[in-house]
Amino acid sequence: MSSISRKRKRTSSSLKPSPSPPAVFPDVMLGTYRMKDDKIIKKVIKKCLPVCGGLDTATIYGNQPSIGRAIASEGLLGGGRDGVPTPWVQTKLWRSVKPEDVVKTIKKDLKDLQIERLDCWLMHWPGPGRHLNYPPVTRTDVTVVKADVREPDPSSSESTLLYDIEDVGGPSKPSLYLASKIPNANPSKVISCPSTWSPSTRHKIWSQMSKCVDLGYTSTLGVSNFTLPQLRSLLTYCSTHNLHPPTLLQNEFNPLITLPPNLLNFLHINNITYQAHTCLGGRSKFLLNHPTVIKIAEKLRVETADVLFRYAKKKVGNIIIKSDYPEKVIKNFRIMKCGEWDITEEDMNRLDGFKEEVEFKGFGEGGTVFSWVREESPSFYD
Repeated sequence: MSSISRKRKRTSSSLKPSPSPPAVFPDVMLGTYRMKDDKIIKKVIKKCLPVCGGLDTATIYGNQPSIGRAIASEGLLGGGRDGVPTPWVQTKLWRSVKPEDVVKTIKKDLKDLQIERLDCWLMHWPGPGRHLNYPPVTRTDVTVVKADVREPDPSSSESTLLYDIEDVGGPSKPSLYLASKIPNANPSKVISCPSTWSPSTRHKIWSQMSKCVDLGYTSTLGVSNFTLPQLRSLLTYCSTHNLHPPTLLQNEFNPLITLPPNLLNFLHINNITYQAHTCLGGRSKFLLNHPTVIKIAEKLRVETADVLFRYAKKKVGNIIIKSDYPEKVIKNFRIMKCGEWDITEEDMNRLDGFKEEVEFKGFGEGGTVFSWVREESPSFYD
């Protein structure tokens, strides 16, 4: 499956994009978002990666060196151990990277991951903005690490930021978040992008990413958190400039997401795979604790997480599962592959009906966690 163990070859035929069949992505992939602890990473990689067969990470997650060490120590390179295939590895380019630094960035990613070539490299965000339901971060030396609704203590020396709670997608009542700050380990995550940024900047970055395919640093390219208009624009640009097109769209998907009606057909026509993340609804427990999901899970004798993962897989085909507990990942994976149970059409329709429940605690406007499907929003990127 993977190209990790093969040496890069640069031939004249590889220097120009050509039509090709769709890339075959693992339909259930191991996620590593917010996974920081070295011991946890090593344990999860050792037990889960040979089962899942694919891993998703990102430069901004700050865990690539740990992942690289874990993969290498388990002998998963060069065909794997005990006959286990070499795993699929994909990572993502953060939005603050300038076009001239793209090649340098993928080289650093490969070094950190201890591999010679990625299977897929994704553009993490379509623009320089922020999560639309969170307050802007204006300094690069701090990060919000906790927030609550208590009033600030005047006697405390703790450095604080105050946000109106409505600005962060919380309950609509007159209260404030008190957020503590610590030095930011990933300052590039909050670096302000140049005021001259425009949609053409995205295309310039993509041109350099396409160059990385020709150089043998990655086999395929993808995008994350893109709207359909942004994807159309990028594909047109790729066609006009003879660049490698995206083969993967990695976006949030769960019962609260309303996909554009023609999105999946558009992806199929253009040989692009939809890969769903945040299938459980992020850190909110709204979906996991929803009475309808609980009732379906009890009827099928599975857990609510299994219902939500299966729902996403039935809808879009490919999903990312993640947990710091290997046993949970393996259980989720095997249940996803099990053909002994399924969600009925009637229950799928019930889950589809969640899209009407947009006024609840913990999510942004429109019933999404990250809100990038709100393509009609004037504050979103062109």
